[in-house]
Amino acid sequence: MDEPGIRESGGWNRRDALKAFAALGAGSIVAVDAGRAPPSGAALMKDPNHASSVWLVGGHLVNTAGGGGNSGNDLPDSIIEMRGERFGRVGRLGALAIPKGARQIDLRGKFVVPGFCDNLASFGNQSQASAHLYFGVTSVVTATTRDDPLRPPTDTSASPAPLDLPIAILFGSDPDGHVFTRKEMRAQVAGRLAGGAKVLDIHYSVTDEQLQILDGIPRKGFAYAAELASAHYADAVKVANCLLHTVRYFIGLAPTELQQEIAREPFNPAITAKLIAFYEGLDVHSPAVLAYSEMLAAGQAALMPSMALDYYSGFRSKDSFSDWWEQQAHRYGITGIPNPSNGVKGDPAPPLVPNPARMAALYALERVNAQSGAKYLVGSAASRLGTLPGVSYAVEMQLMAEKLGLTPRQVLAAATTNFDEAYGFNLVGAIKPGYQSDAVVLHKDPTADVNIHDSIDAVVRSGRYLRRNEILVPRA
Repeated sequence: MDEPGIRESGGWNRRDALKAFAALGAGSIVAVDAGRAPPSGAALMKDPNHASSVWLVGGHLVNTAGGGGNSGNDLPDSIIEMRGERFGRVGRLGALAIPKGARQIDLRGKFVVPGFCDNLASFGNQSQASAHLYFGVTSVVTATTRDDPLRPPTDTSASPAPLDLPIAILFGSDPDGHVFTRKEMRAQVAGRLAGGAKVLDIHYSVTDEQLQILDGIPRKGFAYAAELASAHYADAVKVANCLLHTVRYFIGLAPTELQQEIAREPFNPAITAKLIAFYEGLDVHSPAVLAYSEMLAAGQAALMPSMALDYYSGFRSKDSFSDWWEQQAHRYGITGIPNPSNGVKGDPAPPLVPNPARMAALYALERVNAQSGAKYLVGSAASRLGTLPGVSYAVEMQLMAEKLGLTPRQVLAAATTNFDEAYGFNLVGAIKPGYQSDAVVLHKDPTADVNIHDSIDAVVRSGRYLRRNEILVPRA
């Protein structure tokens, strides 16, 4: 799920996971983080008088629908009803009657956006859950890799915490090379969903034929993400809801032999180094790159670049990155994640070493996608390869503006309504009746500057109004 190929083979890898899953049998493969099936589009609470509802009154409700193109449809004086953990009525101040005795929260002079969705991350303890919330992240596509010290199982006891939407991997073959049949692929999907997964990650060994098998399975309450090597992205853009990682979804430009190597060993550092070297040599203005980018942008799948995974590449040295990482983890009280640049605490990844050329090559490719009109999702990939819950989400939003040239409203859409539109859960990413009552309240206009995280006043999570200083108090 994370940007692959820069972890030592001594850590978790696809073969280890395949062995574990194969031991269960093709018909009983389950999600790694099982047992939690989040609600999807549940009915509003039955309350004929709505007297127990809470109303957010007077805030400027920012419209981020349509990829951030609906700037003229904001509600400057909004009124938003919350009936427990679901939004009720939404409209303009004065157009809706507030029931007598209902609690009101005055948001005049403030701005309101939907709660942010992290398209790939984790929270393994309360400190990590709190860090997500502190930065406005109210829902997370939660990724857990078996025996991964940097991404522990989701802490379902954390409270308050973002809504977790588990992701589970779909493989195309077993460790011995047996290619799964139609029946086995369908059974694999059923097993993942029975385990609580909401997003299914179509992985490197899945073929074009298997991709079509997956597309033929009715999607009821789940969606597909994809990171491929054996199948083609030209087909995946018609099937998947989201494509993960710049370093992966440009692989279709690479020589066939290199794609085959990655399909066999997706986490091999030497093979990924060859892929990066290929990217560094590409002319991003060539007809081949432009045509490929237009294909990605024209498909139904939204793109998640996960640029925060390469944030360390911009530092002058490993020590300077390590110092930054330690300061951020200390400031926001994030515990339970080892500093990956030090190679400590059983970290399976090699110490992170800055590589500006790598970073520049990936940014250049992704800018072509942005110029082609791609629709994006924000995903921090925390807590892998130097990423941190919440902190790296803010970094990713900033990079989308600075490196890709997206407007603040487009970045906000990537954090909110694009998620709703891409996955179709009708649950999070928007402020609409029946959706999870999650929102971010800001002091400043978020459409003027994407660096908004210092202006967060409060976070609403499942109807609970959390003033930012109640979530955590940053240390000096």
